Amino acid sequence: MSADRSKHPIVHFVGSIPLPDTETVFRTLSAATGPHLIRLPDGETGIRKNWIRFLQDVLPQHPAIELAADVAPFRFTQWDGKLLREIPRLRLKPRAKPDPNEFKTGYADMAIESWGVFHLPVPKERTDDAYYGPLKALKLGRDTELYLGLIHHGDAAGNSTRLAAARRHARVDGVATECGMARGDPARLPALLAAHVAAVELPA
Repeated sequence: MSADRSKHPIVHFVGSIPLPDTETVFRTLSAATGPHLIRLPDGETGIRKNWIRFLQDVLPQHPAIELAADVAPFRFTQWDGKLLREIPRLRLKPRAKPDPNEFKTGYADMAIESWGVFHLPVPKERTDDAYYGPLKALKLGRDTELYLGLIHHGDAAGNSTRLAAARRHARVDGVATECGMARGDPARLPALLAAHVAAVELPA
């Protein structure tokens, strides 16, 4: 049975980390938040940094999909506006009606595998009880832990308010950011790590 961390939630890191390799991720995250961790991600570094790109190889293989050569490619830019790459556009072939049950992308398998851990993002503006109220009806399994993605950069007061509101309606086992951190400004990482620690050290 999972421990009750409602009074001392852990830091739960979500997604990739903007650091060069796995060892650096482990050392950096451990040094910054070690007392509040029970697990670490490897940061999806190296060739996995933009892991969703694997769909560029998967989708064109489907017989119902074709390259939209007559459409300009999608321009993918990073946080500072720098063009990283141009992505060819895909589309369904005329009159194609693929069976959703046979349209395999890998996402379903990954979702099933991760279902034992509950990731739940919290928009920055949601500090109201109405947003968290439905959590009262949440029936967590014996080994299931609830993590809320309520940490936002440069909003310590908001982080505190969101956590307090959530705690009025559910047992919060850990906190996280709303999504991964690798595609944001790397200069913000230290402050984001510190924000995780500040939130979990707040009294229940």
